[in-house]
Amino acid sequence: FILMEVRGGLIFDPHEAECRLVDRRLGVAEADQLCLCLHNTDCSALRCVDLSHNPLGPEGVERLSHALATRSNQLVKLSFSGTSCGNLGAIAVAEALRELRALHSLHLVGCGIGDSGGSALATILRKGSTLTELQLGYNVICGKAARALADAVLGASLLSIFS
Repeated sequence: FILMEVRGGLIFDPHEAECRLVDRRLGVAEADQLCLCLHNTDCSALRCVDLSHNPLGPEGVERLSHALATRSNQLVKLSFSGTSCGNLGAIAVAEALRELRALHSLHLVGCGIGDSGGSALATILRKGSTLTELQLGYNVICGKAARALADAVLGASLLSIFS
């Protein structure tokens, strides 16, 4: 049984169903601590992870996406909104979606995602995804990438909420 204290005096318990550490100024160092906790613990109960509005950046989101994909296969909701993850973070999340087969809700609002991140998400949607909700508002996905994403969303049979 592992409890981990993170910035702001909050406790992360990977045995709980939810991990909501929103707007706690968590950066890459704290992301590494969370990853270590995830790797050393049974996370089968974890269903929701919300790390919105933390300065995780691409590196933190990439590391956490990988850790969640390898250790939390029952995750149904994931939010990295407002983390400034950019294209590299979105690509890492898209790669993690291959393993996160129970994931239904993904929020990447206002992350600075551009064309390459949007294309990666479009590719995973085209290959089949369990997502029913995808929130991508306030990013800068344009041109061919936006078109590919729109086509993928239209073809995604389970996806019912998209913004």
